[in-house]
Amino acid sequence: MIKQNRKSDFTLLESFEIDGTPMAPDACDWRIEYRTTGWNCYTVSHRQGLFQHCLPDDNGQVVVLFHQHGLPAGALRKTVWIETPNPAFPEGVQTVCLPGETGVELWDGPTDGEAGTESIFLANYLRGEKGDPFRYEDFTPEQLAALKGPQGDRGERGEQGPSGFSPVVELTDNDDGTCRLSITDATHTVSVDDLVTMEAVERLTGDIATALDGINRTSV
Repeated sequence: MIKQNRKSDFTLLESFEIDGTPMAPDACDWRIEYRTTGWNCYTVSHRQGLFQHCLPDDNGQVVVLFHQHGLPAGALRKTVWIETPNPAFPEGVQTVCLPGETGVELWDGPTDGEAGTESIFLANYLRGEKGDPFRYEDFTPEQLAALKGPQGDRGERGEQGPSGFSPVVELTDNDDGTCRLSITDATHTVSVDDLVTMEAVERLTGDIATALDGINRTSV
């Protein structure tokens, strides 16, 4: 029997078999109650697709996580409760109880080894037909939320883009009855020389202002 310090967290491997054939830990609903002495009980389970205090591994086993279990010293015993489909029973479910030993003794001394211990029990009971594979719509919102990983860190702030630019219109009097009109945008300058009269300048300036207002409204 392996001795395990009762105040330490530890793991225990559970394997499910039917007539010597391994059974997937998510094939049906079940729970395992662990006790030593007294009434304290540590329960792990699989129900409706959710594992509590345990995790399935890649080898078809269940890794039981004994964390803050509060069990006193003594031989670690277990009681396995399995719920399997059987139409002969009320509500179509047959409950099977399988008591057993784990081969582990909890005590106040040091643990024999650091590796997790292993306990195998045989589940010889009526097994229902295999159901269809899970689909996305079969999962509840809580189950889908549990599949999500933690939110990642916020990314770095991007570089500031180029600032906007408003065209500049300049009007210069040539002192000879004509004017010079310059329109400057972000890349180049367009000049119109020798406008005949100030009336023409005012009319052209109004047309340009209207065009620029239309451009600004389009770019917003």
